[in-house]
Amino acid sequence: MKQMKDKTRLTLMICTAANGDKIPIAVVGKSAQPRCFRDQDIALPYTNQSNAWFDKNITKWWLDHVPLPYHFTKHGRGVPCLLLLDNCSAHKLTDEEFKAY
Repeated sequence: MKQMKDKTRLTLMICTAANGDKIPIAVVGKSAQPRCFRDQDIALPYTNQSNAWFDKNITKWWLDHVPLPYHFTKHGRGVPCLLLLDNCSAHKLTDEEFKAY
């Protein structure tokens, strides 16, 4: 029962390209400076939030720090890309917010 009450959470955002290229995994956790990443030399995109869930702000952070930089380094800035997301409320950006991308 004690394990059931533990509220430690970690959310992973996993994305892949249509041709099979793997885009880096993004991690959302509760800790601002997690101990598990302290001595590691892995450059893993990480951000924190009080409940470790994705919301609209985390989705914006994810777009800015994970898939767009990967796409720009792989294909350049002039090549368009298509991003398919489900209809989760955290993924819904307004037209003004999406025009920035």
